[in-house]
Parts: sequence; structure tokens; C-alpha cells
Amino acid sequence: MFKHKCEMCGLEFETNNTRAKYCIYCRDKAQAARNRAYAEKKKSGFAVKIGSEQICPICGKTYTVTSGSQKYCKECTAGKKRKKSAPNTEYLKGHYDYIRVNVPKGEREKIKSYAESQGMSVNKLLLTALEEYQNKHNYDKTSSQSSCYTYFMIRGNYDPDSITELLGLVPEKSWRIGDKRKNGTVYDFAMWQYGTCDSYDVYVENQMLKTITPFLSKISALKEIKQKYDVEFTLEVVPTIKSSEGVPCVAPSMEVMQFCCDTATKIDIDLYVDIDE
Repeated sequence: MFKHKCEMCGLEFETNNTRAKYCIYCRDKAQAARNRAYAEKKKSGFAVKIGSEQICPICGKTYTVTSGSQKYCKECTAGKKRKKSAPNTEYLKGHYDYIRVNVPKGEREKIKSYAESQGMSVNKLLLTALEEYQNKHNYDKTSSQSSCYTYFMIRGNYDPDSITELLGLVPEKSWRIGDKRKNGTVYDFAMWQYGTCDSYDVYVENQMLKTITPFLSKISALKEIKQKYDVEFTLEVVPTIKSSEGVPCVAPSMEVMQFCCDTATKIDIDLYVDIDE
């Protein structure tokens, strides 16, 4: 667990998220503020409408906008080299310790190649291997409690910016068809994610309800998305249960089931069991 200080109210809180900015009490307020900013931008006319014609600031040619984040014509977008922002060294110093690992000559590339084949960074691979070793040798971890997180996901063939525009919600995570994964492969489907709730509740239906609450007033918009695009709605539930603890109740409430019925949303429960030896 990582300790953070809420940027809105100053409350100290703990979460599995290494870069969390807001506590559970301010998270919705912050999202509402982002939604208002997006709505104001759209109302003021600064938001670029998909399908409109714009002038490329680089070459001066007219181009048709195909996504909300597009700033240049296709030719200039392909040729423009964007500089990567430098890592936040202050954040890294405050949240991570640095360990140097020496490996035999020639092993570095092998480890790197293997990590990529598993869809991981080398750092993630080493941490995963260490965790598995600790589990095998009965290491007493501080993160010994059960956990669960839920989120709403739209998957299919579409432009994520169009979903953002129709729902008026800025996604927590999204990608387009053709975007690259960290391991170099490309996504063959688009994804739009919102409503993550990682505040564990033994009655998981409460987490599900928190996730779908922002969408309860947008059912008509969700139905429009279903009709307009080739998409699939999913309420994702990911519990990790410690075998030594009580089993959480993962049954959805009537309100959650009604929402799923109204929007043709499927519930996907991806259950993990951490067995204590």
C-alpha cells in the first residue's frame, strides 16, 4: 500500500495506486471538475468537433478531424517527432528506492527479451519473481488482506474520443485500434474505461454501484452508443481473496442488475485466490 496526501482536502490515505492524487471522498469531486472543464471547453467552441475541417498549423493544409486529440494533418502527424517528457524525479525519489542488479555478461538482453515476451518491463518481471519467491517461502507480507477493484469498460471498434463526447466523461484509460502495447504488439480493439473503485468492501455490490453511478443518468447515451458502434459493455469485477480470510459477497444488487439489463452490460468476475501455505 502507498501513502498519499489528497491534493483537494489534504487528507492522508493509502491505496494500491502509486500515483493517486485524491482520497475516496474527493475522487468524485475531482472527476466532476474535469467533466465540467470538458463541458465548458466544448460549449466555448474550443473543443474540436470530429468531422470538421481544420487548418494544419505546420503545413497550412486543410484536413478533416478524425479524433478529438488530433492537432495536425495526417502527413504532419506522421512526420512530427514529439519529445518525451522527463520522468518526475522528485516523485520517484519520494515513492521508490533504487536497487542496482548486476547480471552475467550477455544476460541483460535475454532478460529484457523474456520480459517483453511476457508483456512486462524488466522491473515488473523482477518484482513479480521476487513476490513469487516470497510467497513460496512464506514471507510475511504487509499486504495480506483481500482486495477488489471494479470498473466499467467499453470495448469494440470505435474512436474513444467519440465515446467521451457522447457521455461527457473523461476516461481513466483508453486506447485505439492500432495503438501499441508495451511489448510492441498492437491492439486489435478499442477500449474506454471509467469508474474504477478500489476501496475494498466485503459486499462487492457496493463497489459495483459506485462504478455504475456516473452512468445511471446516461443510459440513453449508452444505448445510442450501442446502436451507433460495434461495442460491448462490461462491468469488470476483480477480487483477490486471501484463503485465510472470509469470502466476500460478489453477487450484484438489484440496482446493478437493472442497469446491466437496461444497457446490455455483462458482468465479468475475474477472481484470484491467494492461498496461504
